Amino acid sequence: MCKLFLGISSLMFLSMAQSKQECFPANDSTRVTAAGGSITEIIYFLEANDKLVAVDVTSNYPEEASIFPSIGYVRALSAEGILSLNPSIIIGEDDMGPAEVIEQIKESEVEIITVEEDHSITGILNKVNCVAAIIDKEKYALELIERELLPQIRQLKSTYSKISNDLPKILFILGLQGGSPLVAGKGVSADGFIKMIGGTNSMADFEGWKPASTESILNAAPDVILISNRGLSGVGTIEELKDHPALLMWGIGNEVDLQYSNFKVWETIEEIAKFIKKIDPNHPTLTVIAGLDPSKVFMIKKYCPSIDILGINVYGAIENAPINIRKYGWEKPYIVTEWGVNGPFEAKVNSWGAKIEPTNGFKANQRLRRYQSIIQKDKDLCLGSYCFLWGQKQESTSTWHGMYLSNGHPTEAVDVMQYCWKGEWPAKRAPSLMQIKLNGDNWKKNHVFIKNEEVILDFIYERNNNDSLYFDFQLYPETFSTKGGGIFRNHLIS
Repeated sequence: MCKLFLGISSLMFLSMAQSKQECFPANDSTRVTAAGGSITEIIYFLEANDKLVAVDVTSNYPEEASIFPSIGYVRALSAEGILSLNPSIIIGEDDMGPAEVIEQIKESEVEIITVEEDHSITGILNKVNCVAAIIDKEKYALELIERELLPQIRQLKSTYSKISNDLPKILFILGLQGGSPLVAGKGVSADGFIKMIGGTNSMADFEGWKPASTESILNAAPDVILISNRGLSGVGTIEELKDHPALLMWGIGNEVDLQYSNFKVWETIEEIAKFIKKIDPNHPTLTVIAGLDPSKVFMIKKYCPSIDILGINVYGAIENAPINIRKYGWEKPYIVTEWGVNGPFEAKVNSWGAKIEPTNGFKANQRLRRYQSIIQKDKDLCLGSYCFLWGQKQESTSTWHGMYLSNGHPTEAVDVMQYCWKGEWPAKRAPSLMQIKLNGDNWKKNHVFIKNEEVILDFIYERNNNDSLYFDFQLYPETFSTKGGGIFRNHLIS
């Protein structure tokens, strides 16, 4: 089945629709350059690929189209590159560009035709009709539509009518961009596809393609997530990765329970886990939850029997995690997939509501104790851990969780983890700031001063090596943000 027509689901039109765009035979269609994947696909559908001399990079279906020279991306064309191929006509999608390149091509007297886009059944039929008219394949197009497309429409209509009530909200993922899913908003082909199969786009609050965070996807609460074959191939298939020497286990969902309301997510995780096990029985499956509570453990035990390992992201709650995981009835292995110091969401606040961040020395000692007395001690069920955060990020402050400073220098948290894992400290250790006092009050207390009042700063530190030290003091305004990541603040003084 042609990719272009996959998903047509209603019999709104069963005869060839007349296009709003007037399409006429080209003056010369013997050497066609296709600017747009849908144009290339239609030309192949019409069995006119012998006319092609070049295609753009989005023309990845059918695979045979890759044999032709590439003219680049449909929205970023080069007149020189196209004209060097000596085309008789250029047929492009309506987003073909940029505009100055299109004008330059027109001035060269090479015929160029833009085909209107309409992401509907009518639009698809019109588009086929238009391309067929341009390359003088109208009669053959009518035969193909009657013989191939209309039966597909009827079949998909029948199939969808059985499940339409179960698919109200759909999320379409094209692939990954910068590690984030690239999802379809309004006005793109995938949005039209979703409408054609009777669903609603869960990301219709913006236009075009945009990377989406995990939080935004959870808030959108889609009932179904569709991902393109190209998107899957970009991260590698199970078949491709199952024998990779670096593969430890299959992680299925990270914190899907965070602010969730659709409990069917656990059934979905089970289906994925079962599917993985059929292909790769040699690696365990894992799913990760935010925190640790009885309801989530119950749901996973009941609905996800194919999950072998439970991942838990815990911070202050790590103190009782080994006891609680058993109390809640989990008998399989678990991994502490995120842990570290108490998070900003668990921190005490001062009298005016600002979060109180412990010193790095306090946090380093907390990491050491939690690893040795909690994680390492539970040898029966705990398989290991991943400490958070092996890097640097803004989390209410820029120093709360990060084990590195913004300049790339490691803090004592890095030294602590080396000691935990190797049993020895690094040759050069970072200094450790244990205590800060203003006018005798330590970091846990309120610090209220009158403007222009003289303040005495005391601090206790451990040098940990013989290197010389210098001290840089920066004063920041308070941040009261409760959202993930917090808000960056420029310092007031140095």
